[in-house]
Amino acid sequence: MVRSRSIYLLICLTLLFTLISGVFATQTNVSAQEATPAPTPEPKLTLETKYPVLSNDSGQSYTFSVDIKYAGSERKTFDISAEVPQGWSATTVAGYPEAQVSAVQITPVNFSAPAAETIKVNVYPNMGRLPDPGDYPVNIKVSSGTLSQTIALTAQVKAKYSMALSAETGRLSTNATAGKENHYSVNLTNSGSAAIDNINLSSTKPDGWTVNFKPEKVESLGAGQIQQVDIVITPPDGKTIAGDYMINLKADNGTLSSAIDVRVTAETPSIWGYVGIIIVVLVIIGLVVLFTRLGRR
Repeated sequence: MVRSRSIYLLICLTLLFTLISGVFATQTNVSAQEATPAPTPEPKLTLETKYPVLSNDSGQSYTFSVDIKYAGSERKTFDISAEVPQGWSATTVAGYPEAQVSAVQITPVNFSAPAAETIKVNVYPNMGRLPDPGDYPVNIKVSSGTLSQTIALTAQVKAKYSMALSAETGRLSTNATAGKENHYSVNLTNSGSAAIDNINLSSTKPDGWTVNFKPEKVESLGAGQIQQVDIVITPPDGKTIAGDYMINLKADNGTLSSAIDVRVTAETPSIWGYVGIIIVVLVIIGLVVLFTRLGRR
């Protein structure tokens, strides 16, 4: 009986010791965990835009809006650079009022709430360039030390169609003699970035007048090309009263058109003009004869 009690007591003491050891071990682990500091999050930089692809006519500019988001523990200054195709340029603006910048400074609130700065990137072909239709890549890089991000944008160029009719001499007026062919020159210019086909030339003129174009039709006019057109204006003889008249010259291909108004001063030949010339000649001859006779005396 005594031996059984001893064994029972020994078992109870063993269990009690094990329980106490477990409690102390748990408290030690908790204390160790509380003493170990949590790792610091890494700074994070992201670039975002709602419209990565913009489309416009050739020769026009593109404005991209980019959000710079930074989460970190300290203020940083981020440099901004743009990689554009050859023959293109880019500028960056930010703030209010907007100003051109090459870097922005961002102060984050905390790692879970990143601070943001919005910049606008203006991308444009250099002066006088009309890029061919297509997609042109634009890469914007934002960096501060080892922290760096790049966002890919696209400037989509559409073909530009434009033509203009103009006087070769710059004067929108000319003279014309009734009954005779009178010449007047104009220039047809393709000021767009793509060829223009099937251009017809026409006129609105006074009744009885004849206006002919040489050439009468331009089959194709390439980008930047100029076609000279000779216009033959013939007012009707015997029916034209001397004075000013208006004719309208037009170039049209069904989609594009350009027109100019030209003032034509019509002149009519008169027999009295020839009579006057004869009288002047006779007077000159008479004076010569008179001076000759007086000289002999």
